[in-house]
Amino acid sequence: MGDLASIVELTEGFASPVQKVTLRRDPAVPDDLPHEVQAAAFRVVQEALTNVRRHAADAAEVTVGLRREGDRLEVSVTDSSRRPRTAAASASSA
Repeated sequence: MGDLASIVELTEGFASPVQKVTLRRDPAVPDDLPHEVQAAAFRVVQEALTNVRRHAADAAEVTVGLRREGDRLEVSVTDSSRRPRTAAASASSA
């Protein structure tokens, strides 16, 4: 638990009949990132989804993004609530 594969399970488990969740994973994101980077990405997504539930219950869509930017993993979570918010974090895979 707490790796990139768990993010798939996390997003699928978060989705509901009133909130669609889309995971957009860049094909350039490797499966063999250091465990610390994967765990950090998981925790960022977990916290951001919790915040969506608490503060953006009106959001019909949530998008989780995983993208490689050089030697960094960029994690983004956006929602379609009336008050736009983005939680983003990056961690070096080097």
